[in-house]
Amino acid sequence: MNIDIMRTPTFFICAASLVMMTACGGISPDNLLDHDGVVAENLGAEVNSEKDDFAMFLYRDRLFYTSNRPTVEGYIQGDDFWFTDREGKAWTRSLNYGGNINTPRDEGAPWISTDGEWIYFVQCWTEDGLGDCDLYAAKMDYNGKWQEIRNLGDRVNSKYWESQPYISPDGEYLYFASDRPGGYGGTDIWRSKRLRSGRWGTPKNLGPMVNSSGNEKTPTLVPNGEDLFFCSDGHPGLGGYDLFRSTNTQRNKWTKALNIGKPFNSRDDDMFFRLTPREDTVFIASSRSGGQGQLDLYSVWPNPFKDSTRYIYWVRGVVFDTVTEMGVANARIRVEPASGSPFTVEANRNGRFEFRTDLKRQYTMTASATGYIQSSLEVTVPGFLYYNEYRKSIGLAPLEPAGKSIDMDVDEIEPDLTITYFEYDRAELLPEFKEEVRDLMETDLQPLIDAGATFTLTLDAHTDDRGSEAYNFNLSRRRGAAVSRYLRELGVPLDAIRINAHGESRPADINSSDEGRSRNRRVEIRITVDE
Repeated sequence: MNIDIMRTPTFFICAASLVMMTACGGISPDNLLDHDGVVAENLGAEVNSEKDDFAMFLYRDRLFYTSNRPTVEGYIQGDDFWFTDREGKAWTRSLNYGGNINTPRDEGAPWISTDGEWIYFVQCWTEDGLGDCDLYAAKMDYNGKWQEIRNLGDRVNSKYWESQPYISPDGEYLYFASDRPGGYGGTDIWRSKRLRSGRWGTPKNLGPMVNSSGNEKTPTLVPNGEDLFFCSDGHPGLGGYDLFRSTNTQRNKWTKALNIGKPFNSRDDDMFFRLTPREDTVFIASSRSGGQGQLDLYSVWPNPFKDSTRYIYWVRGVVFDTVTEMGVANARIRVEPASGSPFTVEANRNGRFEFRTDLKRQYTMTASATGYIQSSLEVTVPGFLYYNEYRKSIGLAPLEPAGKSIDMDVDEIEPDLTITYFEYDRAELLPEFKEEVRDLMETDLQPLIDAGATFTLTLDAHTDDRGSEAYNFNLSRRRGAAVSRYLRELGVPLDAIRINAHGESRPADINSSDEGRSRNRRVEIRITVDE
């Protein structure tokens, strides 16, 4: 494992901290909080390995996590995404997430939105990266593919190390760990506020109540929106990294970090504090004795810190085309409660919508969109929601059949697109296409920047059909990142750029000739001015 990505080994921390009684065994077990009846249980050999397993996130019944174990085929490619599914009280055998996500570089530490649409993660040593490891976001489609991959930009990322993203329950703050200057020790916890544009503002350090002269990492803000759990080797603990808790009292003011005690903490490294939706169980990563390898995943239950007083409940769903079963972009849903004033919500480009609710509420929902027949349904929210959400989708029938085939062998390229082409199996931007990108910057992008307009650049990256599907997906990702890096050098804000990696799936020409393949090795650049 690249130790700069997720953690620093305990032996290194302790060797450097022998004079510091606040770390590496600086607190007696007799003086540590011990939660009676709370059990820490290793997830077992189906999940854990001889290597490091850590940085986990539970989405519904699937536990995503990070591991540097070899793949089933024996490939060693650093930190990768892995997953295991919960079946009753057991976990299935872990699987590598696959080549369309994992690369020979390091990636991991996922955070997934409750609707499953967004994932934030870490990726290292990338073409469009600013430092060793950067924070990224991507949209997850119905097939599990990630699109609109975006580096979070130079407000959030730096030339230093950023990792372990976590979004607050209200979606307003991004918490992460970084060793950038301006902190109190080695790595500190920072947070960035979401701006009106939807992008992230300049991060602020959480201050000396949370951060110490040592290392603080793995932030988690629990559903009450106030309690932050994190690990530290600088605050008084049993040894190595321990888990701590601090409470946000106002704005960026935090209470003194408190060790959360046993069995969460041990004399070894104890990191991460990730919850099930109802907060009944906590997942931690620990190198304590009795595990399968180095860092192992554990479940700790029942959770003594559970706080359900501030739960937020949602109605979520998709407005979809009953013929194609695809989401209907920008559909409108009129919501009429059984008691209270009606209101309207608008679906996003994928047809997804959401609104807050209380338990046991009744609604009439009516969806409409241009070119579709209006449809209504009655909804009653149950009195108990395990995932704090009630899902209800609405199908809309088109007024007339679509006049165009959905499955096309070849994509038609729009005539006004700026397109860069690439040599076979290469991701470097050729000089003649750098000139085209410079022209785009001068004629279209610079006037938008000068006018203070908010815009999005979408880079659709492609390959020909030579090579495996997984290899071509990653090659197209690198091609998009190469164009992104050059646009950034020209002055385009990095957080305005989105990369869609398509691999070989959307050819612009046939792949049976050299000329056709050369047209398929491309990145298409689209500009959208935000309203």
